[in-house]
Amino acid sequence: MTSFRIALIGFGNIGSGLVRHILEKKELLAARAGVPIELVWIADKEFDRPRGVTPPPTAKLTTNWREAATAANVDAVVELVGVGPDGKPTLAADIARAALGAGKHFITANKGLIAAHGGELHELAAKNGALLLDEASVGAGIPIISSLQTGLAPDRITAIHGIVNGTCNYILTQLDADGSLTMQKAIADAQALGYAEPDPRFDVEGNDTAYKLVILASLAFGQELNVGDVALDGITRLGPEESAYAKANGLAVKLLASATQLPDGSASLIVGPAFIPATHVLAGVRDVFNAVLIDADPIGQTMYFGRGAGQGSTGSGLLADAIFAAKLQKAGAPDPQPLRIPRGTRKVTTPDQAEHRYYLRIRTSDANLAQQAAAIVGNRKIATEGPSQAFLIDRISQAALDKMLGKLVAAGIPSDTICKVRFALHQT
Repeated sequence: MTSFRIALIGFGNIGSGLVRHILEKKELLAARAGVPIELVWIADKEFDRPRGVTPPPTAKLTTNWREAATAANVDAVVELVGVGPDGKPTLAADIARAALGAGKHFITANKGLIAAHGGELHELAAKNGALLLDEASVGAGIPIISSLQTGLAPDRITAIHGIVNGTCNYILTQLDADGSLTMQKAIADAQALGYAEPDPRFDVEGNDTAYKLVILASLAFGQELNVGDVALDGITRLGPEESAYAKANGLAVKLLASATQLPDGSASLIVGPAFIPATHVLAGVRDVFNAVLIDADPIGQTMYFGRGAGQGSTGSGLLADAIFAAKLQKAGAPDPQPLRIPRGTRKVTTPDQAEHRYYLRIRTSDANLAQQAAAIVGNRKIATEGPSQAFLIDRISQAALDKMLGKLVAAGIPSDTICKVRFALHQT
């Protein structure tokens, strides 16, 4: 083995950054891997537009991804095609199956692919003596998945709490800094800076975070979980009232992803806005940064922090996987991955059953409607300011809360004026 040979499929923003990193850090990569990291194929739909980097002469360019994924001179395939217009990772799944079926190691940053097909692809990798490596799918270059695979391998993971969407964390940081800022203006500012997509819904409605939580929980708990197992809510209904309440009560507002393994082995997964103590370590995670807090036995708590997106961070995660695979292949060692997503193994506490403490805020200028709302919620009002009324609800199931929200809407309160925020991490 004179080099570790990579086929890159997807030569976009992250792909071009990866090529640049390979070219600029080739001596470091070779020293860490034990052999040179060589780019031998690049596949993309077209090569006409400038990427800001020139592929090395060793790389053959092709518009036929299958040719690159199954070529005899390829040791590992790096997939960076993302999802299709329908939001599904159909092409990525086809690439993964072709590469792993041909015995190639498969490296990806595609969270949608792993959340939807992780169990199947782990099984296919094992069958063909290959590795499925996905460090960059959660937190980009933050070494959270490798930590689960190695440093935390002796431990039983009991809980995961994470801030894993930089777009939402940036928006919430701005709302915290400016109490008069609306959600719409905060999203627009994030778009102007390139932190939010032109269509930001996948981020701000919590879907991106849910995919990442499913990957972490599936690996940590040894189950094939799916996005449908997540009680999901986004940040779009948050407003100045929530920022003011947080500041007045020593809290911070975060889009928090939480997975808990209950004593019976079942998993409970929730993603949504949460009030956490301002003194908690996760409250200090601001702007576009990500962090994941792990509770495990016997090690206790550990935390992993860094930039969760971008060329540099994602490229670092991808190349960390490449170095791992290269070292393993050079040594001729068996696959040491202690954690896989096992197919067909799933035990969950459904979102309807999970109970949490909630803050609930409505807006209405109609006094009679406000009185009806208070009666529906149970007269738990804690604050009134202008047209806004806030309530505290202790330990309610998602099913009961949804029923309560349905009654509020039926009474005439528009659903987009109702905001719910759970309380979390107050015992940590």
